[in-house]
Amino acid sequence: MKRHFEHTVPRYGPHTGGVTNTYHEYLTELNLPDAKYNDYDFHKETKGMKYENISHLIEAMEKGFDSQAFFWVSDGVVLSQQKGVFRVNCINCLDRTNVVQILNKQLSAVALLTLHTVEKTDTDHVFNNVWANNGDAIS
Repeated sequence: MKRHFEHTVPRYGPHTGGVTNTYHEYLTELNLPDAKYNDYDFHKETKGMKYENISHLIEAMEKGFDSQAFFWVSDGVVLSQQKGVFRVNCINCLDRTNVVQILNKQLSAVALLTLHTVEKTDTDHVFNNVWANNGDAIS
């Protein structure tokens, strides 16, 4: 496992991930500053259709999102270069694995979503519904 991170961190940048307790134990044992583990119980946190609680996880990981960025090219010009990897897994199902991905940042960058606003727009609701319905269909 250590060799994996010694190879991928220099190539792809900082890694943040969560798979199982074993993955967490390996990362703790390795003690690498650019390989972090965040444990988040999606079902516990969103019980009762409280998907707004995901914002707590997003806020906790926002510094990592911002520093790792995402690749964005427009009209042949590179506007943003990705500098790391987010590894996200749902322990008991595949339908929610991408909930913390950087999609909102990307949608905001192309003016399809407004971040940091108190009131949600129609576009926010459409993307939230599409995301939830897709997860339900997959599961």
